[in-house]
Amino acid sequence: MSNHYITEQMVEMFIYETTQNIEQLEQEIVLCEANGFVPSAVNEILRNMHTIKGSSAMMFYTSIATLSHSLEDLFFFLRENKPEEVDYSTLSDLVLEGIDFIKVELHKIKSKEPVDGDASGLIETINQFLAAVKGTNAKPPAQDTGPEETMTKLEQAHEAEWELNRSVSVRTRTVAHRLGYEATIHFEDGCEMENVRAYGIVHSLQELASDMVCDPPDYIENEASIQTIRKQGFAIRFQSSEPYDVVHNRISDTLFLRSLTLSVIRENRPQTEYKANLRFEDGCEMENIRAFGVVHALKQIAWGIACDPEDYVENEASIPFIREQGFTVTFKTNESYERIAKLFEDTLFLSELKLEQEPEQLDETLCATQEAGSDQLTKPSPEVTVPSSGKPEAEAQKPDTQKPDTQKPKAKTPKKETSDHSSPAGQSLISVNIEKLDRLMDLVGEMVIAEAMVTQNPDLQGLQLDRFHKAAQLLHKITSELQDVVMSIRMVPLSATFQKMHRIVRDMCKNLGKEVQLKLIGEETEVDKNVIQHISDPLMHLIRNSIDHGIELPEHRDAAGKARAGVVTLEAKNAGGDVYVIIKDDGKGLSKEKLLEKARKNGLLTKPEEEMTDKEIFGLIFLPGFSTKEAISEYSGRGVGMDVVSQNISAIGGSISVDSAEGSGTTITLKIQLTLAIIDGMTMRVGTSRYTIPTNAIVESFRPKERDIIRDPDDREMIMVRGQCYPILRLHRLYGVKSDTTQFHEGILIMTQHDDQAFCLFADELIGQQQVVVKALPEYIKRMRNIQGLAGCTLLGDGSISLILDPGALSARG
Repeated sequence: MSNHYITEQMVEMFIYETTQNIEQLEQEIVLCEANGFVPSAVNEILRNMHTIKGSSAMMFYTSIATLSHSLEDLFFFLRENKPEEVDYSTLSDLVLEGIDFIKVELHKIKSKEPVDGDASGLIETINQFLAAVKGTNAKPPAQDTGPEETMTKLEQAHEAEWELNRSVSVRTRTVAHRLGYEATIHFEDGCEMENVRAYGIVHSLQELASDMVCDPPDYIENEASIQTIRKQGFAIRFQSSEPYDVVHNRISDTLFLRSLTLSVIRENRPQTEYKANLRFEDGCEMENIRAFGVVHALKQIAWGIACDPEDYVENEASIPFIREQGFTVTFKTNESYERIAKLFEDTLFLSELKLEQEPEQLDETLCATQEAGSDQLTKPSPEVTVPSSGKPEAEAQKPDTQKPDTQKPKAKTPKKETSDHSSPAGQSLISVNIEKLDRLMDLVGEMVIAEAMVTQNPDLQGLQLDRFHKAAQLLHKITSELQDVVMSIRMVPLSATFQKMHRIVRDMCKNLGKEVQLKLIGEETEVDKNVIQHISDPLMHLIRNSIDHGIELPEHRDAAGKARAGVVTLEAKNAGGDVYVIIKDDGKGLSKEKLLEKARKNGLLTKPEEEMTDKEIFGLIFLPGFSTKEAISEYSGRGVGMDVVSQNISAIGGSISVDSAEGSGTTITLKIQLTLAIIDGMTMRVGTSRYTIPTNAIVESFRPKERDIIRDPDDREMIMVRGQCYPILRLHRLYGVKSDTTQFHEGILIMTQHDDQAFCLFADELIGQQQVVVKALPEYIKRMRNIQGLAGCTLLGDGSISLILDPGALSARG
């Protein structure tokens, strides 16, 4: 199939599913390197590689498909031969390097850039590694082993399901030892005269092949065959005494060859026509594209493929048809029933498979290889229903192709009536574009604002409207429940983000010569999808920082009486409306003296050293240009990392703090909001302006007395509350708002706390508490005026705009 049929939906599905596969693959490799490549893990890796190879080949991303194929060959050898001597560290390096290459190519696909990466060097390295493993683990030839008992490794590597007898000299095989081949050739787009090029292939094969059958058969004299070859490819079935690699190389030498699928046809096996009906899981979406993937995989082992609906790729209307009646495909093949069923069962999101097979007359091209008495084979014609996760239900009624027709055909297996909705084991999960969720969240936010505008309409003040208030309460209840449901849809666990850190730890340990164990706690904690996008990079840098700066070399830890392997703990936990993410290491910790010396040298101190608390001293590492590393390395030393971490966390209304004990380790705590979209806020008035502060930051509010107000030596206003002094921020002065309320006893103080720092905000009055939708400040305001202490804005019920205050930024002013 040409690139003409590749749609934007197909590209999106490829990106999504390939990303999922390489993430699983990366985690599996890192875990296997630590715990060993057990058979179940090798099978999982092989499955992932096979899926990536197939989908990328289907999308014509040749570089990804070729690289995946070479890695698949490597793990296929490991699974089948179970070699004893393998350098698993080098193996992991090769696979992870391949994953990195695929990530780069996926980024190009997302950016609509040419997918032009060259993996030939890596593929050559993989092939050399495979050759070395084969050489190291080669077994001496068994004594008295005849040439008829030797299995060719090449045929095994291409998933042959039968044993082939091989003579010492392959070229002197008799007809009885020939192999049947099926080749499907696609030429490059725009090469023209595809029928003439097909004739060139047939002419080239004549000296080593016989009994050739071509599809289309009239490719030379019929000009219309050109279009058929362009759309479906040129198929040849033939027999040859040459091994697979000789045949493959002969066809591969063809000019303008875009793709070649070559498979071996089993001898003494009749041609069988199959009919399969596939149904996909509810909500999986794009059923026509998934059907295309099935047909693409089927073309490697079957011919004469016919589909219902026929125009399932280009016609979007085929999707409802497939959902209601399933996707039906009929085809011919020489492969066994088991392999056909396995091919279908490997289809993603498959919920039900009905597979029928009927015997046909043996293919004429294979009749010459049959032994006497084997030319009158008959089989029963069962119809078998295969669940997506199991084996055929009519296991006892599998066709027996090796027995003559001396038995009565068995009765048809009755169809099992199934329903997609009646299966309790089926997953009810669907994939939704994040843009749709963002739009849904925006609409819910607008509904919250609209509700406030209705229930808080000034025109209703003073009116006795009992029924209206009851209806308004019901509307508020429904709106709140809808908001909670939408918020829960956007919540995703941190596990995927946490698991990615295993790769960071593994690579750094290898490069720095350190031994580190990563311990994950609370990875099931959920946060908003947008929050995860903002904290992934900061977490990665903090983990790197802990390993590079904190964890010592094994010999240094031995000298200090510590375990050789350091421990980095990544923990997440809920606390009210916030999530705490804690990064802790048992390394050497931070030295306050060195931090102060570095800050003094770079002129970064803003207050006398003796007045600085431990938290303020440790917080110096977040200043721009500050680094405790003497030499610049791949991971640190430039003084930009922790500064960016602090900025990214502050951008989502979070905070970051550091605690450390020299010689024992360092703990970095991130405090972030569960969501960035809707918050509970307290609205206050200052002059004619409105300000909203998150309620979880408010400790208390009160009207002070003048005698409680004190001033420090710098003439800064403070208030004494229960023996503690708190700084006061006058909002009308901070933002230049004209207000008639300037005396403390006329207004109100709102005590606000951020981390361990508390301060008081002075406002004219409190308006009330309500849920507000956080909107970003317009870009022109951000560019023209650098206003500190604001997290965004919101629209109130009366139509006025309220600015949302950022407690973290205000605490720095206090």
